[in-house]
Amino acid sequence: MTLLDKFDFPALKDLLDQIGADGWLLYDFHGINPSATRVLGINGMGTRRFFVLLPREGKPVAIAHRIELASFEGFPGEVRPYAAWSELHEKLRALVGGKTVAMEVSPADAVPYLDRVPHGVIQLIESFGARVVSSGTLITRFAARWSASELAGHRRAAEAIAEIAQDTLRWAGAELARGAEVRETAMQTRVLEARAWLKAPCSPIRPGWGSQDASRVLRCGRSGRRCAARATRPLLYSATDGRRSNLSLALLWTMRRGA
Repeated sequence: MTLLDKFDFPALKDLLDQIGADGWLLYDFHGINPSATRVLGINGMGTRRFFVLLPREGKPVAIAHRIELASFEGFPGEVRPYAAWSELHEKLRALVGGKTVAMEVSPADAVPYLDRVPHGVIQLIESFGARVVSSGTLITRFAARWSASELAGHRRAAEAIAEIAQDTLRWAGAELARGAEVRETAMQTRVLEARAWLKAPCSPIRPGWGSQDASRVLRCGRSGRRCAARATRPLLYSATDGRRSNLSLALLWTMRRGA
């Protein structure tokens, strides 16, 4: 895929005008800022720092390490390579000095998912005479929106996980009805086995209560009767690319009425 393929530069210009910025400065190192790689459409090892300025006017400029220039093949702008840290600083100073740039920061860490750029990097950029503002508005427009295929994948995942939840509760109810013991770990195993075809970057089960509680016998009510009233929280993922959605499935017990 071409870098910045189908990127809406006119929309970027309008938003940069609104937030009073000269450009959007994207930064990444070892994948700590997934928004940067998502916006750029970049692939590669990412073992060295890179900066990409998407300016309000003019063509984009990338500063990338010489050993990772292959990741920037097809970049629709200028690529300025560096090797030593002093060379990186020199090129950054020339690129951002005197400008206002938007970066992935959130004042007082109000939005942790946005607050991706380390404080040291912000200090570095500001030491060159630049002013840094939050890119939250830009992230909302260019990184947080799903594509049509991602939305379709989310809907398939939502339907599948709802079916898995109800099936798991029906199984637990049947087991309890015949007097069998039902533990949370058994329900977790059924959920994980049933969702094997879904893609996720990590296990969708949140252990929540620790190893001792994870094997707890499920009970409900003041009488202590066993029931399928409690389980861990599976997260909702896309069926296509494994990206976590902005929704999470409620605790399985909230669905027992429909089981």
